[in-house]
Amino acid sequence: MQKSVEMIGLYTESGAVYPYRYRVLENGTSEVVSVKRIIERKEEKTRENKIIIYRCQSLINGKTKEYEMKYNVNSCSWELYKI
Repeated sequence: MQKSVEMIGLYTESGAVYPYRYRVLENGTSEVVSVKRIIERKEEKTRENKIIIYRCQSLINGKTKEYEMKYNVNSCSWELYKI
């Protein structure tokens, strides 16, 4: 599953970005989810792109769920990758 999301990110003084809260648009409705915990952060590089993958944990519909978010550094875009 890959879905584009609208993200509010936090930036450190060194320029690193971390997911904070995101909105998913689905079937004409939107859901806002706060990132409760970042479990892992890793970087991948392809020929064209630098991608940062975050394994996160949030409370979604009353249940704690783990998922992955991808941040494309070149396009400054976020995707909900695995849930």
